[in-house]
Amino acid sequence: MPDAELIVPAPATALVIKALDARLIPPVSGKVPNPRPTTFVRVSRAGGVMRNLITDAPMLIFECWASTAPEAERLANLVAAHLQAMQYEMIDGTKLLGWSEMGRASFDDPAVPNQSRWQVTGTLGICAQ
Repeated sequence: MPDAELIVPAPATALVIKALDARLIPPVSGKVPNPRPTTFVRVSRAGGVMRNLITDAPMLIFECWASTAPEAERLANLVAAHLQAMQYEMIDGTKLLGWSEMGRASFDDPAVPNQSRWQVTGTLGICAQ
Protein backbone atom coordinates (compact mmCIF):
# COMPACT_ATOMS: atom_id res chain seq x y z
CA MET A 1 0.00 0.00 0.00
CA PRO A 2 1.56 3.36 -1.00
CA ASP A 3 2.07 6.04 1.62
CA ALA A 4 -0.59 8.73 1.60
CA GLU A 5 0.57 12.31 1.38
CA LEU A 6 0.78 13.71 4.88
CA ILE A 7 -0.49 17.21 5.53
CA VAL A 8 1.18 18.44 8.68
CA PRO A 9 0.24 21.85 10.05
CA ALA A 10 2.93 24.36 11.00
CA PRO A 11 3.65 24.69 14.73
CA ALA A 12 1.12 27.42 15.50
CA THR A 13 2.51 28.70 18.78
CA ALA A 14 6.07 28.98 17.47
CA LEU A 15 4.83 30.84 14.40
CA VAL A 16 2.77 33.35 16.39
CA ILE A 17 5.48 33.81 19.02
CA LYS A 18 7.98 34.70 16.31
CA ALA A 19 5.57 37.13 14.65
CA LEU A 20 4.56 38.91 17.87
CA ASP A 21 8.05 38.95 19.38
CA ALA A 22 9.23 40.93 16.34
CA ARG A 23 6.44 43.49 16.90
CA LEU A 24 6.32 43.89 20.70
CA ILE A 25 8.84 45.22 23.19
CA PRO A 26 8.02 42.87 26.09
CA PRO A 27 9.20 39.31 25.50
CA VAL A 28 6.77 36.84 23.90
CA SER A 29 7.27 33.14 24.56
CA GLY A 30 5.53 29.84 25.15
CA LYS A 31 6.45 29.73 28.83
CA VAL A 32 6.98 32.12 31.70
CA PRO A 33 10.51 33.50 31.29
CA ASN A 34 13.05 32.87 34.02
CA PRO A 35 13.80 35.28 35.58
CA ARG A 36 10.21 36.49 35.41
CA PRO A 37 10.03 39.97 33.84
CA THR A 38 7.50 42.57 34.93
CA THR A 39 5.86 42.62 31.49
CA PHE A 40 5.62 39.70 29.06
CA VAL A 41 3.24 37.69 26.87
CA ARG A 42 2.85 33.91 27.05
CA VAL A 43 1.25 32.11 24.10
CA SER A 44 -0.37 28.68 24.33
CA ARG A 45 -2.63 26.55 22.19
CA ALA A 46 -5.91 25.62 23.87
CA GLY A 47 -7.37 23.50 21.09
CA GLY A 48 -8.61 23.86 17.56
CA VAL A 49 -8.62 21.48 14.60
CA MET A 50 -7.87 21.32 10.92
CA ARG A 51 -10.83 23.06 9.21
CA ASN A 52 -10.10 21.34 5.93
CA LEU A 53 -7.18 19.68 4.15
CA ILE A 54 -5.05 22.82 4.13
CA THR A 55 -6.24 25.06 6.98
CA ASP A 56 -5.35 24.61 10.63
CA ALA A 57 -7.47 26.65 13.07
CA PRO A 58 -5.69 26.68 16.44
CA MET A 59 -7.45 28.28 19.39
CA LEU A 60 -4.76 30.41 21.01
CA ILE A 61 -4.47 32.05 24.41
CA PHE A 62 -2.30 35.13 24.88
CA GLU A 63 -1.58 35.85 28.55
CA CYS A 64 -0.53 39.49 28.90
CA TRP A 65 1.29 40.17 32.16
CA ALA A 66 2.19 43.60 33.58
CA SER A 67 2.60 45.45 36.90
CA THR A 68 -0.90 46.89 36.94
CA ALA A 69 -4.30 45.97 35.51
CA PRO A 70 -4.41 49.00 33.15
CA GLU A 71 -0.95 48.11 31.78
CA ALA A 72 -1.96 44.45 31.31
CA GLU A 73 -5.16 45.50 29.53
CA ARG A 74 -3.20 47.90 27.31
CA LEU A 75 -0.83 45.04 26.40
CA ALA A 76 -3.80 42.74 25.64
CA ASN A 77 -5.29 45.41 23.39
CA LEU A 78 -1.94 45.80 21.62
CA VAL A 79 -1.63 42.02 21.11
CA ALA A 80 -5.17 41.88 19.68
CA ALA A 81 -4.42 44.78 17.32
CA HIS A 82 -1.25 43.06 16.04
CA LEU A 83 -3.09 39.76 15.51
CA GLN A 84 -5.73 41.57 13.46
CA ALA A 85 -3.07 43.45 11.47
CA MET A 86 -0.88 40.43 10.70
CA GLN A 87 -3.63 38.17 9.35
CA TYR A 88 -2.89 37.18 5.75
CA GLU A 89 0.88 37.70 6.22
CA MET A 90 3.53 35.14 5.33
CA ILE A 91 5.80 34.06 8.19
CA ASP A 92 8.62 31.65 7.43
CA GLY A 93 6.81 30.56 4.26
CA THR A 94 3.52 29.89 6.06
CA LYS A 95 0.50 32.03 5.32
CA LEU A 96 -1.61 33.27 8.20
CA LEU A 97 -5.30 33.45 7.45
CA GLY A 98 -8.09 35.24 9.29
CA TRP A 99 -7.93 36.07 13.01
CA SER A 100 -11.19 35.54 14.90
CA GLU A 101 -11.07 36.94 18.42
CA MET A 102 -13.22 35.26 21.05
CA GLY A 103 -12.59 37.89 23.68
CA ARG A 104 -10.37 39.70 26.17
CA ALA A 105 -10.67 39.39 29.91
CA SER A 106 -8.95 40.25 33.15
CA PHE A 107 -7.62 36.97 34.55
CA ASP A 108 -5.36 37.64 37.54
CA ASP A 109 -3.51 34.71 39.05
CA PRO A 110 -3.88 34.64 42.88
CA ALA A 111 -0.49 32.91 43.09
CA VAL A 112 1.14 36.01 41.54
CA PRO A 113 -0.22 38.96 43.54
CA ASN A 114 2.36 41.51 42.35
CA GLN A 115 1.34 41.27 38.66
CA SER A 116 -1.87 41.60 36.67
CA ARG A 117 -2.84 39.35 33.79
CA TRP A 118 -5.22 39.92 30.90
CA GLN A 119 -6.01 37.24 28.32
CA VAL A 120 -6.80 37.45 24.63
CA THR A 121 -8.34 34.31 23.16
CA GLY A 122 -9.11 33.53 19.55
CA THR A 123 -8.59 31.38 16.49
CA LEU A 124 -6.02 32.05 13.79
CA GLY A 125 -6.23 30.31 10.46
CA ILE A 126 -2.89 28.91 9.29
CA CYS A 127 -2.33 27.47 5.85
CA ALA A 128 -0.87 23.98 6.22
CA GLN A 129 0.71 23.94 2.75
